[in-house]
Amino acid sequence: MSRLIRYLRGSVRFRLTGAAPEQCLNALAAARLEFWDIEREDALHLSLCVPAREAERLQGLALRCLCTAEVTERSGLRAQFGGLLRRPVLLLGLLAAAAATFVLQEFVWTIEVEGNDRLPAGQIVQALEELGIAPGTWGPSIDSPETRNWMLLRMPELAWFAVNRSGGRVQVLVTERQQPPDTRAPYAVANVVAARDGVLMEVSVTEGMRLCAVGDTVRQGQLLVSGYEDYGLFIRPVCASAEIYARTWHTGTVVTPAERLEKRYTGREWKQVTLIVGKKRIKLWGNSSIPQQDCDKMIVEKAVRTSGYAYPLRLETAILREYVLEPAPAPQVQTEKLLQEAWRRAVQAQMLAGRIDATQESLLMQGGLCILQAQSDCTELISRTLPLEAAD
Repeated sequence: MSRLIRYLRGSVRFRLTGAAPEQCLNALAAARLEFWDIEREDALHLSLCVPAREAERLQGLALRCLCTAEVTERSGLRAQFGGLLRRPVLLLGLLAAAAATFVLQEFVWTIEVEGNDRLPAGQIVQALEELGIAPGTWGPSIDSPETRNWMLLRMPELAWFAVNRSGGRVQVLVTERQQPPDTRAPYAVANVVAARDGVLMEVSVTEGMRLCAVGDTVRQGQLLVSGYEDYGLFIRPVCASAEIYARTWHTGTVVTPAERLEKRYTGREWKQVTLIVGKKRIKLWGNSSIPQQDCDKMIVEKAVRTSGYAYPLRLETAILREYVLEPAPAPQVQTEKLLQEAWRRAVQAQMLAGRIDATQESLLMQGGLCILQAQSDCTELISRTLPLEAAD
């Protein structure tokens, strides 16, 4: 405790030089002047420490004892930070920065969600924002029973919810509610019908009475596997199940304009610099009348850091480049590839499962349009389970 008091008050170490420096010690003791840490160097020199406020008294007593007192070291709070007292603006700046750092740590700047599997983190953060918990919120007010109860009522998918706050970082811990198993029974009776016209290539029946064979030509909706198995003496209703592949044909047309609009940059550019504090945006540079339409916008965002410490501030730089749209003929090769890809996606979207084996196509230019006429030969799954009620 005494060391702490001496550090706060400050101390000065003197080197006494004289014929009898011990007389100076006796004079200090007689004057009730506190001193400590005495080190004798030789018969003419010794050193000691005294409180900083007693430095002038020691020098006066040393002169009376025909000794010289030389300051060799100053220590303590005043010695380390005394220079700031001569620079009040710097001192105020440091105090303001320290106070700002302390205060800003009491606000929420980042929110992290852990423990979620099926529920998106963005949905949890959005629910917190509805409750008023977002970057810039006063931190001590967020961890309360009301917050937990509201979140559990707002999101029934959650079984447990907790909030941990460390400075400006908020960690949201959740446990999702386990989904009850699906105890619904499958269809009591169901048939398997053809989802599309085709020629059967592969028939695999798991359950039900088979009514088709490989090589048969079937029509859409035709019964392929019955949900009633006939055993002669009795008929057993079942939920028919099968995987049936057939050769099918898809015919159609894809159209796109023969011309397209291309960007031509005018050479005009604008730059905006914005300081982001939580949800508040402070524009530092740039005109608010900059056109937002017909401009490409590139945004670069950086966190404000000093000496490795990241402040809850972000600096956003936006560069806008103006352009005009001008019509230009679309390259035929590129247009044809675009139409072919669109046709392929359209065919695959119509199939339950399968592949495209071959495609015959022709490209026409008519009335400012590029027209692709195509027919695809496919192998696809056409079996579809249909409950008996729907079949009837």
